[in-house]
Amino acid sequence: GILFVIRNKGPEPGQAAPGENRRNPYSKMVSRCGCCSWQCAFFYCIIAFFLGGLIQAITWPVASTCLILDGMDKQLFEDIAGPLEINITDDSGQILVNMIDQCLVPADPLLNANLFDLLFERNNATGEKITMRQRLVGQVRDPIDAQFEAINTTLANQSITIAGSPGVTSLRAFFRDNDIRGLIIADGEEMRNSELYSHLDDTTLAVGYLTSALCPNMTVAGSSQVIPGITFFTEVLSDYGTLIAHSNCAQTAVCNGTLATASAAGLDACEAANDYITNVKRPLLSSTKYRCDLFRDPEDPALTCDPKDMAKVGGVWTNDCLAADGTMAVKEIECSLDDLAAYMQDHDLRLQKIFERLDEAVETTFADIIGGMQDMVNTHFINKVMGLADGLTCGLMADAYQGMVDALCFQGVIGLRRLASSYFSSAIIVFLMLFLMYGTWRNQIDQVNAWSDENMPKTTQVVPVAP
Repeated sequence: GILFVIRNKGPEPGQAAPGENRRNPYSKMVSRCGCCSWQCAFFYCIIAFFLGGLIQAITWPVASTCLILDGMDKQLFEDIAGPLEINITDDSGQILVNMIDQCLVPADPLLNANLFDLLFERNNATGEKITMRQRLVGQVRDPIDAQFEAINTTLANQSITIAGSPGVTSLRAFFRDNDIRGLIIADGEEMRNSELYSHLDDTTLAVGYLTSALCPNMTVAGSSQVIPGITFFTEVLSDYGTLIAHSNCAQTAVCNGTLATASAAGLDACEAANDYITNVKRPLLSSTKYRCDLFRDPEDPALTCDPKDMAKVGGVWTNDCLAADGTMAVKEIECSLDDLAAYMQDHDLRLQKIFERLDEAVETTFADIIGGMQDMVNTHFINKVMGLADGLTCGLMADAYQGMVDALCFQGVIGLRRLASSYFSSAIIVFLMLFLMYGTWRNQIDQVNAWSDENMPKTTQVVPVAP
C-alpha cells in the first residue's frame, strides 16, 4: 500500500497574527498513526515468522513420511518392519505383507486380488495353511456336494423300492390275513361303566367285553392273541339258559339255567347278555351302513374305479382312477359287514398295485428331483455365497491408497509449504514497511516536539523563601 502523510497547513513559525494564540502547525495525528502502524507491524512480523516457521517445520517430517509412502512396496515394508518393531514372521505379519504387496501397492496396476485368498489360518493338527476361500469351500460347498453325491451313489447301486419294504409287506399281510370283523370289539371300559352291562362283571359272561363281531374266535395273524367270537360268547351264555335259534350266530337264551336261577346276580347277568346280543351284536351283523368307498371312473363318474384293477399294459398304466388333471374323486359306497370284510382284505392287492406304480414313478423321477434340488441349492445358495467370496476383492484399496498419498504429499505438503512461504513473504514485506513507518513517526514526532520547545513558554516554578 501507499501511505499518504498529510501535513496540516498552518501559519509558518513566527508568522502568527498579532493577538492570536500560537498553535503547533505540525499535526500530532500523523505521528500517532505512524506509531501504531510500526508497532502493529512489529508484532505481526513476529507472529507471521513463527507460524511460517512452524508450518515449515511440520512439512519436513511429513515430507519424509511421504517419500516412504510413495515408494512403499513389499521389500521396503520388510526393511522398515524391524526398526518399527513390527513382527512379519508370524501368520498375521505375512497376511499384512501380502495385503501391502497385492492390495495397496501391487506391481501390476491391473491386479485385483481377492481377500479370501490372502487371509488364511492353519490346521491345528498339521499346521497346513488354509485360506479363507478353501475354508469356505470346505465347510459350505463340499459337504453339500458330498451329500448329493451320496444320494446319487445310492440310487446307482441300490434299488429304492417301497412295495417290497418290510413295512409295506407287513401292512399288506395284516389286511390279507386278518378278518376285519374279528377286530371290531366293544369298548369294555364303557360297558363296565354301564348300569346294565356292568352285571356281566364277576361272571363268566364278562368275556363279552372282549367279544368281536366275528362268529368264530380269531387268532391275530403274526401273534398268539386270540379274540373271542360271538359263538364263544353264546356258548358261555348257554350255561345260563336254553339258547334260542337265530338266523346267525347271535343267539339269545331263556334264562332258566342253573347259573341264572341260583342267584339274582346270575339272572341279571343272563338278561344283560341277552340285551347285549339283541341291541349290540345283531345290529352290527345286519347293518348295511358300513363304508366301502371307491373312486369314480374318470370316463364315467356314475361308475366306480378300484385301484386293485390297475394294470400296466404296453408300458402304460390303465384303470388307475386318475383324471386328466391328475385328481381323483371319491365315491361313497355303503355296504354290509361281510362286504366290508372282503373290501378290507382286498386292500392287500390295492396296496401292492399302488406301491408298484409309486416305485416306478420314483425310479423315473427321483434322479430328476435330486438333480433339480441340487441345481436349486447351487443357484440360490452356493453360487451366491461363492459369488460373495469372489467379489470381495481389494483392487479399490490401491486407488484409495494412491489417492491418499497424492492428497497428503503432492497436495497437502506442497500446500503447507506454500502457506509457510506466504507467511514469510508477508512478514518480510511488513518488516520493510515497519522501517518506513518508524521513520515517518520519528520525523513527525521530532517536528512536533521541536516546535513546542521553541515556541511554547517555559513554566517557571516559584520557590518560596523563608523570612
